[in-house]
Amino acid sequence: MQRMRQMLHLLAIDPDRRAALASWHKARWALPIACCSEWARSGPLVSQWLADRGLAGVLIGQWLGRLSLEADAVDWLAVAHVSALRAVAPAMSWTPIESLRSPDSLLEYQRWAVSQAMCSGELPCVPGPFGKPTWFEEVKTWTCSAVGASDASHVVSYRATPYEVVLGVSTPRGRVYFKGFSSDRASEASITRALSELAPGAFPRTLALEQRSNGSVWWVTEECPGPSLARSVTRDRAARSGAACAHLQQRLADYLSRENGLAMPNVDLGRLSAWGREILRHSYQEEAIGTHFTAITRACEEVGAANVVHSLVPADLHPSNIVVTDDAVRFIDLDEAHIGPSPLAVSILVRRLARAQRSRSAHSMLRNALYSVYERAWSSPCQMAGRWPAFEAVSALLEAYLGWTRVVRKTERGEIYGVLDLAKERTAQRLVETFSAEHSERWDQSKR
Repeated sequence: MQRMRQMLHLLAIDPDRRAALASWHKARWALPIACCSEWARSGPLVSQWLADRGLAGVLIGQWLGRLSLEADAVDWLAVAHVSALRAVAPAMSWTPIESLRSPDSLLEYQRWAVSQAMCSGELPCVPGPFGKPTWFEEVKTWTCSAVGASDASHVVSYRATPYEVVLGVSTPRGRVYFKGFSSDRASEASITRALSELAPGAFPRTLALEQRSNGSVWWVTEECPGPSLARSVTRDRAARSGAACAHLQQRLADYLSRENGLAMPNVDLGRLSAWGREILRHSYQEEAIGTHFTAITRACEEVGAANVVHSLVPADLHPSNIVVTDDAVRFIDLDEAHIGPSPLAVSILVRRLARAQRSRSAHSMLRNALYSVYERAWSSPCQMAGRWPAFEAVSALLEAYLGWTRVVRKTERGEIYGVLDLAKERTAQRLVETFSAEHSERWDQSKR
């Protein structure tokens, strides 16, 4: 499947001077463009692009995504907060932001996006708690105050949507992370704080947490120093991550058996199965995918029938979100955490690790080692009896479902335009690959 690209149309602004960086071609203006893969973090890329041109800047908004005419990329308006007190490349100049209201842009997307962002004020803005350029300085001041620091020496923007931001903030008192969520995700910070109290060594400590008057959540956590699993994938580090996941899940399961629980959604296997079949039905003739329908139903039923403990299932358990040091394994991101059949979590991790392996045989050895350690790590060993392929298939189905719901939510909010049909088609293609005849054959062989 062809990878999508991100086309970042860089609107670099100096809010104090109401100026933006642009190039002029007679009477027509254009913004610079940077290109990256769909999985790349755009914040560090934008900062590096600016640094290469003698400017210090931070991405403060990735707004107004729109599918390109060729349907091979998504165009984004990437708004960066910079200082205009430095020289810039000869082809570009600082110009009043107001002048970009002119329809005389070289590129139709830039004309559309800037007109959308400049429709209600002197500075660009979009709906959302982090949709105004002023949020950046407010957050930086609040974060420094929360940790008792006088100022931030360096800020890295990892994510900057109108409804979610993630910053790395270096202060004289150390490096911390700020995460800002919209009100519909307010529970995530509280859940992670509760889990960090339940398992202090497994998560970064919460330093400050506040729900603002607009419903958004501002959250600061300590840094987890050390290399991520993604930086160095070895059998030992992967196995230690799997064992730590099992220990954490068992501790939480014991807690849930005594207490009322945490406000996390449950993995609804029936709903997942019905959704997967509906997505396939939208893109393919039913007679061509009958075996895939059967495979989806079968996998969900097998996972549901498995005699395993139900506990924490972080749906975004990525190697970059696991820090592995000599004496500890820590988990730094619990986006979209659910309660469900516990082995789904390590199946998600195994599938993510596959992308980092150079050969199928290397991944197979790592996969087997990780699963073996995970099963033995439980106080009563987790008896999977050949069910791992079913868990891997359902973890892929869960990931696809959550990805689809994100696209729908972003479309409804006006964060992204024109991508629903393509996203549905690509999601269906992924499910066909996951629940193919080849997969079913491997599944049957694992149970013999």
